[in-house]
Formats: sequence, C-alpha cells, structure tokens
Amino acid sequence: MPSRYGVLILTLILAGCHASTPAVKETKVTVIKYVAVPAKFTTHVDIAEPVDDTVGTMRNVAYKRKLGLQQCNKQLDSILFIQGTDSDGN
Repeated sequence: MPSRYGVLILTLILAGCHASTPAVKETKVTVIKYVAVPAKFTTHVDIAEPVDDTVGTMRNVAYKRKLGLQQCNKQLDSILFIQGTDSDGN
C-alpha cells in the first residue's frame, strides 16, 4: 500500500506543477556581412617621379600621376560598389 500512496502523492504534486510557458519575445537583428575585397582592387599604383627638371618631363610626370589617381579612383569605386555604397559614402 505504501507505494500506492507514493504514486498518488507524486501524481498530485505533478498535477499542481503545471505552469504556463512564458511568451517568447521576438527580436529582429541586422547582420552585417563583410565581403573580401579582390586583390585587383587593392594593388598599388606607381607614382611617377621626374628624372630631370625640364618642362616636358614635368608635364609627362603630371600626366602619369593623373592617370594613377584615375586608376585609384576606379579601384575605390569598385570597392564601394562591392560594399553597396556609392562614391559619396551613402
């Protein structure tokens, strides 16, 4: 008989332990995924240096530096495109 009382007491205890589950709060999270920049966009551009002080040489150096800056800007625009931003950083 004692085991029947134990089962009865256990059943009553478990019946009284019925608790409702708490509501789960849903939270939306923004995940930022960084993408690797291809190596072709991070290569250095040579900086033209004058070899003498003539006007022709300075003009050529200025032109080569302009081309280098344009190449850097193209690479930067490509990186910004990959990131999903525009040239203004928006």
